[in-house]
Amino acid sequence: MFELNFWVALGGFAIVAIAAWKIAEFIQVKFGLPKITGLLISGLCAGPFIFNLIPSHSIVQLEYLFDLCLAFIAFAAGNELRIKELRSSGKAIFWQTFGQIVVAFVVSFVLIYWLVNNISMLDEVSSTIKFGISLLSATIFITRSPEAAIAVINELRAHGPLTRISMGVIVIKDVLVIMVFAVCFSIVQSMLLGQEISGWFVLLLCANLVATIVLGYVLGILIDRLLKFNFNFKVTGALILLCGFGIFRLTDFVKHVFDYFFHIEVYLEPLLICIVASFQVTNYSRQRLAFSKIIHDMGSYIYLIFFTLTGASVSVDILLKVWPVALGLFVIRILALFISSVSVGRLSKFNWRITMTSWMPYITQAGVALSLTTESFAVFGEWQQIFTTTMIALIVINQFVGPPLYKYYIQKAGEAHTKAVIKGFEGSRDVLIFGNDRQSISLTQVLKEHNWNPKIVNLENEDLDGLNEEVDQVILPEFSTLYFDALEIDKVESVVLMRGDQENLHICQLLYEVYGVERIVVKLNDRYYFKKFHELGAKIIEPGTAILSLLDHYVRSPEATSLLLGMQEHQDTIELELVSDELHGLALRDISLPSDVIVLSIKRKGHFIISHGYTRLRRGDLVTLVGNIDSLEEVSLRFEKD
Repeated sequence: MFELNFWVALGGFAIVAIAAWKIAEFIQVKFGLPKITGLLISGLCAGPFIFNLIPSHSIVQLEYLFDLCLAFIAFAAGNELRIKELRSSGKAIFWQTFGQIVVAFVVSFVLIYWLVNNISMLDEVSSTIKFGISLLSATIFITRSPEAAIAVINELRAHGPLTRISMGVIVIKDVLVIMVFAVCFSIVQSMLLGQEISGWFVLLLCANLVATIVLGYVLGILIDRLLKFNFNFKVTGALILLCGFGIFRLTDFVKHVFDYFFHIEVYLEPLLICIVASFQVTNYSRQRLAFSKIIHDMGSYIYLIFFTLTGASVSVDILLKVWPVALGLFVIRILALFISSVSVGRLSKFNWRITMTSWMPYITQAGVALSLTTESFAVFGEWQQIFTTTMIALIVINQFVGPPLYKYYIQKAGEAHTKAVIKGFEGSRDVLIFGNDRQSISLTQVLKEHNWNPKIVNLENEDLDGLNEEVDQVILPEFSTLYFDALEIDKVESVVLMRGDQENLHICQLLYEVYGVERIVVKLNDRYYFKKFHELGAKIIEPGTAILSLLDHYVRSPEATSLLLGMQEHQDTIELELVSDELHGLALRDISLPSDVIVLSIKRKGHFIISHGYTRLRRGDLVTLVGNIDSLEEVSLRFEKD
């Protein structure tokens, strides 16, 4: 199976792949294109038609890698389908999915069939093959790229109902498209073999689908058992990949056995098997977090192999001939997506402006589309290379055009958050600091580093040493409701009081009784005022005892103390208020938090809750989390208001 030539080809490909990764990173930074586009271009240049760094015979020997990668892509698609997170937008997702699957498929099929009957180079092709091309191409037309969509969403820090709906449609479509593909592929195979579509054929087709789903369920149980062994993540990931690869070998074996002994055409779709298995583990297994982490960690390596090898497989000589056809197919696909989106826009309760742009999230194609292209056109014999190259050219065009249009759609919807600002609260993250010493300036600088908007509030004729242009200062004649109203103090997130105890108490009473500011932090000077501030709900810091407590915790728990104080590199602690409808009512175990983020506590209506996996979040909860800074920013977006 794996001869010496295979290992030689694999070693050469590994060197090219490392270079391709660096080239793809350069293309991403320089031109703003997705990394997978850079990998396709790198593979194209390294292939047998340009620099011949990956010869054609090496591509044949490395075909096993395609099956390995396709299995992973199917696992990744199923892992994105989390039922409980999609329920809040279920109706809109249903109608958008219906439009993208049914309407877009029918329109695409009709237009493609018209096109292939009017291309001179296909005059020699039989009507059966033209029908098969149209059917399979229409199936590929309705695929979308979850990995590319996630890349755009992460880049824009997008969050909101339209982003959630589009992502839900993209993921559900990938599952349904595999099922549609299994049906269409069986029909095309039967037509090319001269078989009639009879009742027996329909029964066999249904049996194939049922067997495929059952095998997926069994594979899901097997993966769940593997994850329970708590092996090293890399070992578990390798075993899961081998399971996926084994499914491809098993389906080929079953097909040949039934064909040889029973003369029955049995086609079990390996991609659908892997998607069903991944869906089961993601939604019905306690090992979902471990499985998601493996998929996330291995994704970059798999996409590197798949897209580089796919690029190397493209026939450049054919590509130069078929690019006008690819452009024609691109126009047809855009037209089909537009018609499908407009037809279901009102049913999705979209306004006219959103309806006219709701086709934009579904242009980009990548892994699933390429995998179906690789698998589908193999049945067309001598025409395989032409059709495959044409579809790959179309997918590359979609890679260039799709991400910018998806960015435009998100930005027009007002759901892009391009600045790296943590918006875990409903307000604007403004903080007012009442203080007239250097500590006030230092606190202002620290808060700015953490993306807050601090302002120092002082009285007239007060000089503040060390003040510079970077520090915002507000001068008031007196601390009264008249001037606090002008400051819109009721809209700030926090107020810090660092003046004398009498002045602090006066300000604190106004904030509590008139403006209802919930987060008030007081620097205490005299222990006598402790109870008075406590009754007003203020967070009290007594410098003397605070230093002693800090030293005590550093002695007993140095790492935990450093983490909570934000002194660990790339780590931080953050408190977020849940104001999003998306997560309201979900249990913590059903929320796909990044693997490097931990929930420390939940405060609800003034009471702390000891949280566990079955604790359900409620709107208004204050959730304290600790983890990687980038991951915390990602989580904070999900807690925002839609």
